[in-house]
Amino acid sequence: MRSFHFTRTQYIVLLTAILVFLLTVLGTEGYLLQHTDHVLSLPGDDSFLNLAISKSLAFTRVWGISKYEFAARTTSLLFPALLAVGFFIFGAHILLVLVINVCMGILLLVLLQQWLVRLEIRPIQQLLILVAVILLTPLSLIVVAGREGILALLLSVLFLTRLYSDWREHRLPHQVYLYGALLVATQYAGILIIAAACGLLLIKRRGIEAGRLALWSLLPVLGFGLLSVSKHGAFIPGSLFMPATLLYLNYCWLVGVMVGFGVPLMMQKGIPRVNDLAARTTATGIGLLIFSALLAGGIQAFRETGRACIETYRQQWPEAKFASRYYNKWPLAVGNIGVVSYLTEGPKLDLSQTVNSYLPDTLRRLIQEKNIRIAFISRNCGTRPPEGWNKVASWKMQEKYNGTDEELSFYAVDKALASELRRNLREYQFFLPESIAVKYY
Repeated sequence: MRSFHFTRTQYIVLLTAILVFLLTVLGTEGYLLQHTDHVLSLPGDDSFLNLAISKSLAFTRVWGISKYEFAARTTSLLFPALLAVGFFIFGAHILLVLVINVCMGILLLVLLQQWLVRLEIRPIQQLLILVAVILLTPLSLIVVAGREGILALLLSVLFLTRLYSDWREHRLPHQVYLYGALLVATQYAGILIIAAACGLLLIKRRGIEAGRLALWSLLPVLGFGLLSVSKHGAFIPGSLFMPATLLYLNYCWLVGVMVGFGVPLMMQKGIPRVNDLAARTTATGIGLLIFSALLAGGIQAFRETGRACIETYRQQWPEAKFASRYYNKWPLAVGNIGVVSYLTEGPKLDLSQTVNSYLPDTLRRLIQEKNIRIAFISRNCGTRPPEGWNKVASWKMQEKYNGTDEELSFYAVDKALASELRRNLREYQFFLPESIAVKYY
């Protein structure tokens, strides 16, 4: 994109949008901090798995949740690599993830503003579009969730605006292929945008360019898939199969693409206007219906993200803090893998819902291979320890937001370790919140 200067009015529009963005982030994070004892937390396993892989990549050069083995457990390829650079320079801190996302969000608004100016959209309409992207995506949730959505939206804007600018050229510039590859490496759902672009190229009888764009865009994920298979992992990372309650959060950046790129195209000068009153009324009604649906989705996403973030803090942080204090470098079998993988350094056997429940023989073999002697197993992970293991204690953690209780059980392979585990649990019980009911066996 060619450089140019904003006018004073356009600067005011941009600064207003940035202010709205920052206020929504501060408001959302402030609400969450009130319910997490002012401790930064993220929603669910997958956000923390990204952090764990970034931490391992930064300090041990291993793509995995620990330094001991490769693990394809991330929702993104590029985002953890970007975080790893920040972790290597500044240290592994959750706050750094939020700062990086805020900076990318501001850069996104600048690029969108440039795009709107080039399309000669009026300033008041520019402000409405930018605010709509902020609220309907919604950007603040992606920031506080520590997800890769803002990076995906940023690369989508770079890809689509460059493709639009050079559409009539005889050959697409190299930047288009680069942005396409980075987009898909950031979020596998970026394949949808690449597929649409390839379809338009085929319609224009530019099949060679369509094939080249598809090949370059898929190259990072194909390469990662082959690497994963070579290390006995899955070709497609298991974390892509998100729990239903967080699906919107994982793919809501596509809403930002539609609002920030598609809507301005329909508003630019030279597009025929519909003069028929009935047609205009129908179009307005459809637009309001779509806006209402997106707004409702954003509100629901806010509720689900907030609930997941608070539940993660109340249910997984105590377990992870205990593991970090007493079993930091021990091999562990864990049901809630996210926070534990981020706060501890030892090998881990994942028993979470994001993987298939192990058959008894398979579980016994994996435990022997990893030399696991301690297990933290949640009630809903669908896996039980092998026969003969000693159940030492359980934590029953009340969840007031959905009325259910999460039960976490602690197991040891033999009586000697069971006695040590019981002693550590009794000592750590002093640090547990009163809402957790402890029972020993």
